[in-house]
Amino acid sequence: MASSIFRGLSGIMRGKIEKELIKKYRNEGMDLIDAITKGNQEANQIVTSRKLNFLNTKFSDTNILTDDYVKLIDEEIKLNDPELFQTIRQFEKNNRPALANKMRALRHPDWAEANFGEDYMTVLERGQTRELLNKIDPNIKERTILDDIDDMNKANIDELFGGRKRNADGGLAKILEV
Repeated sequence: MASSIFRGLSGIMRGKIEKELIKKYRNEGMDLIDAITKGNQEANQIVTSRKLNFLNTKFSDTNILTDDYVKLIDEEIKLNDPELFQTIRQFEKNNRPALANKMRALRHPDWAEANFGEDYMTVLERGQTRELLNKIDPNIKERTILDDIDDMNKANIDELFGGRKRNADGGLAKILEV
């Protein structure tokens, strides 16, 4: 499904381009499988190139401080680095917008500087810290090494005074008792 940003843009119908290329390669005498493979790869490259050219035009026509500019950034990242795009989406789903913006800033530092200032990385890292602090439950006590040592000592004392550690009931010993 094409993004609404590209709606109405001509020349980005990958299927149509692919069919034309396959037909061209078949007419040149290329094997069917080779023609399909080459046609598919070239169609993807053509469509991606046209979309990126369109986005570059839109970047210059869109206010860098708007959400529309962020949508353009996301589309550019989706085309050039789909894994990074998925990472950004995951950060947003997990309520980590500062981390998502930090990933965008790596690709578009001009946008980051315009929105967060010259020292945008520090600003975004502080935002990340705030996001993490907001997720920490103040009622949960963090365990320390001393807590672990206490647990081990209690287990050892129970073993000394209570006999050996208890095993599960059943098994071969239970059968032989009968």
